[in-house]
Amino acid sequence: MEMSDTLYSILIGTSTGVVSGIVASLVVWWFLYRVLAPKIVFSERIRKSANKSFEGGYKYQIAFTNTQKRDAVDLRFRATYVIPDFPLQYSITYQHINLSTNEVLELKPAGKKNFNKRLYLKFNDENVIKAFKRSHFSEDIRNMAEKMEVLPETLFAIFPQSYI
Repeated sequence: MEMSDTLYSILIGTSTGVVSGIVASLVVWWFLYRVLAPKIVFSERIRKSANKSFEGGYKYQIAFTNTQKRDAVDLRFRATYVIPDFPLQYSITYQHINLSTNEVLELKPAGKKNFNKRLYLKFNDENVIKAFKRSHFSEDIRNMAEKMEVLPETLFAIFPQSYI
């Protein structure tokens, strides 16, 4: 009888240890990825500033910050200019144009309203210009692209439903 009691207590102890280990791992995982994880907040406005070194003479930026206490590392951003309800004779209803951006490798924590990094949006790089030169855009937009004068304020005026 003693051997079966010992075996039973070993089985119960092992089972309890495995279950509590799994539960503890899940709690730690949840805490790390839900509570301590970096949270990146983007500004609602695009900043336009004159800069002769950028194409078109202007530089466009979106500010963002990390509102949590941990660093955000190895960040990559992809900005897309989207034109919904695009007036085409084709079946495409959305027009997506990828914008070039700078890379941000690390983002230190900052205050909630203190935007400490800026993401540069390039509206006049070769991929964007090539996208706007396609035949389903109007001749005015194709001419702007040919002259490297694609400006977001002009695009937002032409396509008021568009967004980044």
